[in-house]
Amino acid sequence: NLFMRDVPVPGLVTDPQSGADEQKNVVVVFFQGAQAEAKIRRVCDSRGVHLYPCPESADDRAGLAAQVDGRLREMRDVLDKSRAHRDQLLRNLAAQLPVWTARVAREKAIADAMNLFNYDVGRQCLVAVAWCAVARTPDVQLALR
Repeated sequence: NLFMRDVPVPGLVTDPQSGADEQKNVVVVFFQGAQAEAKIRRVCDSRGVHLYPCPESADDRAGLAAQVDGRLREMRDVLDKSRAHRDQLLRNLAAQLPVWTARVAREKAIADAMNLFNYDVGRQCLVAVAWCAVARTPDVQLALR
């Protein structure tokens, strides 16, 4: 005698061996006796089913449930801390974004201006024609040194 319950898992589940997303089912079989267990194991082995043992006594089952709940709680804590850390990093990056945007704009303006220069092959240098205010000529000459 056995009682079997089959329930499809909603959505796709990633198979740990193949890495492919697959539709999975959860099957629970309640049985009594060694012969029924042997038959169920043979069927499961032939289908590649993963078996999870269930303790005999209620105390052992309660202990196993408590262990699973503890692991789930730890995983939730790790996920919550990871999310908080990620959010903090993103907030810090968002605060620096205007500075980075201005720096990229300056570097792009410099690159665009340098692309207007001509290359002098004889002297192996870039040559540009520009104007500046006479009062600022010393500042320009100082910046070019």
